[in-house]
Amino acid sequence: MSNFNMSLNATSALLDINERLKNKEVDNNNLLTGHRINHKTDLEQLDTAKVVFSEHAFKKIIDFMNKTINNDFTEFGTYFYGKVLNNILYVEGYLTDFEHSDGIYESGAVEVTDENLKELDLMTEKTDENSNPFDIVMHFHTHPDHVKDKNGNIITPASLLYSENDLYSYAYHQKYLQPNSNNSVIFLGCLLPANNGYPQINCVYYDTIKENFVNIPNIYYMYKNDVHKFNNNQIDDNIIISKEEAQKIKSKVKKYRENTTKKINTI
Repeated sequence: MSNFNMSLNATSALLDINERLKNKEVDNNNLLTGHRINHKTDLEQLDTAKVVFSEHAFKKIIDFMNKTINNDFTEFGTYFYGKVLNNILYVEGYLTDFEHSDGIYESGAVEVTDENLKELDLMTEKTDENSNPFDIVMHFHTHPDHVKDKNGNIITPASLLYSENDLYSYAYHQKYLQPNSNNSVIFLGCLLPANNGYPQINCVYYDTIKENFVNIPNIYYMYKNDVHKFNNNQIDDNIIISKEEAQKIKSKVKKYRENTTKKINTI
């Protein structure tokens, strides 16, 4: 297991996550509720990969962001689907939303429904009807600024960080929810905390060989035939990229779109 430069608390959290991953059966009675891993300081930074959201996916992110800011105590989310285009992890679209949270801290996270899991199989399994399935699945969800306990008391959680149960879920997907057909899928986790009106965006991946997570800091989106780079610390303050970098991304995405008949729309 690679520890990179993890703090002692983060190392302990990772050990807890990996211990739980030894069993395929999920124990919902003993959730990991801490936030001991900081994706910016405790994880290896995978600078060579680029996450790129299509315009369709980008608009869904903005919708989730606005809902989270305007509905405190509530989380929203969905599976996004995409394709690996060399070093570009292209996120194309989505189907139905997760069941949003009830705002109570003990069960505040979004819930992946049976319908979501059926769609996951539909989008990733290689079949006669689907010979070129998606090989990226992103579990995307938001964090509000506040949650409540069961007595209605308002709590301010560590919303900028992934919970250990979030990270466990992503690792579980990568290890145990691979398609039965010959189609290796990269399962990403993406978090958008409201951050008091200054939303952030972060993306992580669980490496089953190293038994550790990596952070993917380079996150882009396409809008009106152009490419923009998110500022991870404040998504409405774009980072300027060169025309050459934008053109390389657009060319790879265009080639993929021209060579596939797969389209994904909301349902």
